[in-house]
Amino acid sequence: MRRKTKLVLMVFTLALFSILMPVAQAPDPEDYDVEGDISLKVYSDGYVEAGVTVSYEGAIEPWTYQIYTDIFLELASSPAGENLTEIASTFVMKLNPEYAGQIADLDLDVRVHTEDWSTEATILVRWPGTFGVEGRVEFIPEEALAEGTLDVELTLELWYAIYPSQYIEQMVELFPMMQAQLATMVSESTEGALEIEELELVASEIGTESATLSIAVTIAGDFQKAFQAISEVISQFSGSVPPTVPEFEIEDYIVTKVRSADMALTFYKEELAFNLGAESVIEGDIDGQFNLIKNLILEQLIQLYGMDSEDAEIIDDFLLPTEISVENLEATFEYSVQDGTLTVDLTVSGFGLRPPTAEALLGVLQDGSEVISETTITLTIEGATEDDFYVEISVPETTTQPTLTEPQKVVWAFEDIENLDQVTFEVKEIEEEGQSAITPQIIIPVAGGVIAVVAAAAFMLARRK
Repeated sequence: MRRKTKLVLMVFTLALFSILMPVAQAPDPEDYDVEGDISLKVYSDGYVEAGVTVSYEGAIEPWTYQIYTDIFLELASSPAGENLTEIASTFVMKLNPEYAGQIADLDLDVRVHTEDWSTEATILVRWPGTFGVEGRVEFIPEEALAEGTLDVELTLELWYAIYPSQYIEQMVELFPMMQAQLATMVSESTEGALEIEELELVASEIGTESATLSIAVTIAGDFQKAFQAISEVISQFSGSVPPTVPEFEIEDYIVTKVRSADMALTFYKEELAFNLGAESVIEGDIDGQFNLIKNLILEQLIQLYGMDSEDAEIIDDFLLPTEISVENLEATFEYSVQDGTLTVDLTVSGFGLRPPTAEALLGVLQDGSEVISETTITLTIEGATEDDFYVEISVPETTTQPTLTEPQKVVWAFEDIENLDQVTFEVKEIEEEGQSAITPQIIIPVAGGVIAVVAAAAFMLARRK
């Protein structure tokens, strides 16, 4: 029971590219009910539209404490003109009402605007009795995107209940002497990748309950190299393995440009809800960009963690050569805990794959069906009709018997499907009166769906349990 529950939640989060991994790890329920459908629609030119709808409901164990009660994510991308893609997203997280007394006074308003890679942000965070931050941050990149100048102007408000006044007064007094030390520390810790060009305590006020400090900082250099250097320094103190930043030129992996982007993070006190909204216009090949990053991550996973032969085969033979399409992606994720019951709803559509072979795509789904069992999830494969052609599906007798079999639509219970990779697709011409169909041609699906990737990752991870 525990293993299957974790796997179902894993599938949900992987389907959204792990965006929700930090927040969607629900506790193991006593009972659960999962329903859904995985769909692939195959076109005559080999393109396949994919989608998934899954609903999950389970009883939360009575001793389980929930920091948040509701989570909502909506993500959509769509063409916006020649070589342009619009991306919009909304993320909402409601906290447990028990936090009302602790966080109801929080003021939060963060705005970020990006134009041709240059980014400017305004920040307002004020939590009376603890701390406050207000100011602006601007990053101006150079020709090499990892390099640039970061300007920061912040006003800090520090309450004595958390930060003793004598320490703040001492810091203000010693600040002129600390400037040179901080500049040296930043340069040395980043191995010269970053330099502090300006560090100034613009103003300070020691009040009766809190102190206010205004600071201006300008840092310039290579931020990619700095991150790697700082990670190595931290690992020396913690004894952990530092996260590795791959050695590559960012420009080699950038085939798109952020024409414009806006993001806003706010906190609604009445609802105890954090709201993050973002809109952007991307110029360039967004599918190509996604695949470059996908391959880079997979290659780094192999180098950092190693893989057994079966996992390596999935990565080498399917995940790496598979091209992903996200140009028309739509996804919604809803998570709610009410009266001891957890419900999760996931819908994804418009996600495409370009696998190397039909057998590779169906083989991954077959492996996924062996892991995800005893649920009411179905697998639906349809053949599309367009222009003068249609796609017919052929299911051999050796494949698990479908629950529905039609020439252009086949449905299975997504549980231990045997020999799914033996299913074939044929392109046929629509017959007109007095005319026969052309010779069928077996096609290779060039795009599948998010579940193919999900099933591959879930199968690899589940076998390690």
